[in-house]
Amino acid sequence: MSATGTKLAAGSEYVLVGSEFSVFTAKVRAYLKWKSIPFKEMLGSDSVWKTVIQGMAKANQIPVLLIPQNSEPFGYKVIQDTKDIIDYIEKTHPASPANGVGLAAHPVVPVTPKRAFASMMFEMLADEWLVVQAMYWRWGPGIYEKQEKFLALDFGSVSSGGDDDFDKMLSLGAKRGSRFKGYCTGFGITTTTSPVLEKQFHRLLSLMTSHFRKYPYLLGNEITLADIAFIGSFACHLGRDPVPGYIIKSEAPLVNNWIERTMCHSQWASRDNVRFDENWKTLVHTYGSPKKGANPPSLGQDDTPESLLKIASFLLGEYMPILKDTLNRTTEYISKHTGLETALLELPRWIGTHKFKLHADGTEVEEDRAVQVHAAWMFQRVIDRTYKSAEQCQAADSWLDSVGGQELVSTWRRCVEDWQKAGWKVGRSQNRLIARRMRGRARL
Repeated sequence: MSATGTKLAAGSEYVLVGSEFSVFTAKVRAYLKWKSIPFKEMLGSDSVWKTVIQGMAKANQIPVLLIPQNSEPFGYKVIQDTKDIIDYIEKTHPASPANGVGLAAHPVVPVTPKRAFASMMFEMLADEWLVVQAMYWRWGPGIYEKQEKFLALDFGSVSSGGDDDFDKMLSLGAKRGSRFKGYCTGFGITTTTSPVLEKQFHRLLSLMTSHFRKYPYLLGNEITLADIAFIGSFACHLGRDPVPGYIIKSEAPLVNNWIERTMCHSQWASRDNVRFDENWKTLVHTYGSPKKGANPPSLGQDDTPESLLKIASFLLGEYMPILKDTLNRTTEYISKHTGLETALLELPRWIGTHKFKLHADGTEVEEDRAVQVHAAWMFQRVIDRTYKSAEQCQAADSWLDSVGGQELVSTWRRCVEDWQKAGWKVGRSQNRLIARRMRGRARL
């Protein structure tokens, strides 16, 4: 091996650019593993950030996926954002039972309408709401100080490329990492909300533990987008960082088992786990098989477990008011910054602040947080893909009713109706959020 490392054939595999401490890198890493797609990893160091992330991807976030393509100047096509990456891979590497198990064999979004809607709702909850817990348990008041050295090495190692002097990496990482503490207020993480966030975390772990007593994955026996989305926060911040990681391992070991299973470690029902059949002659995959002794209720083709509904109810009960106000604020912003002839409008990531409430054990607290426009795009994706046809809407409303009753159904429908009346769609172009006017009668 030379001083510059072993050379690889140019364009031989996908390259995932990111880090071990990145929520969304973990999401893509798990997805690619479950697709059984070979890939290499590249640390998002300062030099890589400048040349690849900013230069090639024209972005300021990780992960970035480099796709071998000789027609491109660098020999790679570049995609940023987990949702765009997953969409691309699902299209170019369609699932087939002949490809293996898991997401190599079946689509990441279930084909039946209710389960499809549920999986995409869980992706929205993961990207927009669970990430608050991830941020709190890494950077929150009194938490960061307990794991500061661990995080400093993480950030310093990635920023430098991992091969610098230990003390230099610690110093660099402390500077880089401390910037993220400033993002806490944008997520509504303050000394006021911290006690409630902690109680909510323990409640979530309890609900997930009850679920994983019966099922290996969130929607049942098969991995879906719900798991891939949730694993980002759990495999990275919550399961890996010292403080929340200890809580999960000591208080909710079944959640830790799910983390390892979803990340393709050697756990029952993981991608590569096998056993001998009853004759001890043939190897069979444990993936897709029900748990022994758990006796979970049998699921219909388009059902979701009752224990999952409780998780969804807990999360949506807090997040739906935030989503509703975020959509209203987004349409107000678009209205103020467009005219009758405006067809396109680039949207900022944040548009001011709004009030939100948190609840736990009879306690209610109120705080400010940033209005995060990214949620409007997530909402747009859910309705575009799983809430358009009459069959889809009926199935989705049925699922929402089982989660939170007619009040939740009504809130959701009102969000959709108000969004439709506004006459705009939010999408993504060249790593920017774009609002596009819908000509004629607005359609979702």
